[in-house]
Amino acid sequence: ADPLVFCARRGYVRGVQALVQSSAGTALAGTNAAAAGTERAGTENAAGTDERFNKALLAASEEGRDRVVSVLLGAKANVHCEASDGCTALFQASLKGHLEVVKRLLKAQAGSLNGALTAAKSKGHEDVIKALQTAIREAKASEA
Repeated sequence: ADPLVFCARRGYVRGVQALVQSSAGTALAGTNAAAAGTERAGTENAAGTDERFNKALLAASEEGRDRVVSVLLGAKANVHCEASDGCTALFQASLKGHLEVVKRLLKAQAGSLNGALTAAKSKGHEDVIKALQTAIREAKASEA
């Protein structure tokens, strides 16, 4: 198992911070190697985000690890990333009723609000439902 995902799932903020920093150093070394014309095996996607950050974001969101989610979003994890089953971090946090994570993801412009709302409703997470309904109203108002 990936140590970053392990730490994210368990809420080990310092572990996540250290692994994010070491990944940044590895990415920089990889960028320098690419500039020198040598190959590197990496997990960076087309958006320039380390896929491990995205997997860790999904895990932290599912477990309600707000501080870890903050660190990962700061490290440029993709707020729109999806798990292999198509679930987003917002959907997972909504399904589990993790209000603070939901708020943080909404602030980071997470999408798929209606799916997340359906997930929260299916479990009766009233505070999450209210937060998502407010975000949906605000999104509609800004489109008008």
